[in-house]
Amino acid sequence: HNADAGFDAFVVKLKPDGSGLIYSTLIGGRGTDFSNSLIVNALGEVYFGGSTEAYTQKNDYPVTANAFSNVWNGGSVDGFVTKLDASGKIVYSTLIGGNGDDYVRGITVDGNGSAYITGETQSTGTTFPTTAGAIVQNFRGVFDCFVSKFSAAGDSLLYSTLLGDIGDDHGTAIAVDFTGNAYVTGYTSSPK
Repeated sequence: HNADAGFDAFVVKLKPDGSGLIYSTLIGGRGTDFSNSLIVNALGEVYFGGSTEAYTQKNDYPVTANAFSNVWNGGSVDGFVTKLDASGKIVYSTLIGGNGDDYVRGITVDGNGSAYITGETQSTGTTFPTTAGAIVQNFRGVFDCFVSKFSAAGDSLLYSTLLGDIGDDHGTAIAVDFTGNAYVTGYTSSPK
């Protein structure tokens, strides 16, 4: 834990009977780092997402060389996705965001190891990373919901789109079915 940090994200794995820890890890930088979504696959690998806050306009949330984005994207908060192996060691860790504040609120994973995330962004214009064929590529509201699918290695986006209209649109949870359809829920003040 960094003495300058407000909070760090953590992941704790308990023994099956709850009698002790298998591992416990802190992850974060000098800013406030929080995780609010986690999923475990059949191999015991952990995928978790959240947001990290810039500290004096620098961010040192630990990212890996193979990350989709290993540089600060702007605003005061960027989203992150981190994958741990079954022993709690980092496999990949990436930032995601644009020029505004970006929050990862929900995460899931498919059978191929691709992480899917949802949340909200205040990144204006086309600065939040979207992909060709996205439903919405331009920021339109107070907050816009986003849905992004990472490659299994966490080094690229297979798709990423904004969702929402002129109001306040937030993604809070995401699931994926066996054919790869993503389901997202949240809340909105947009008229459509």
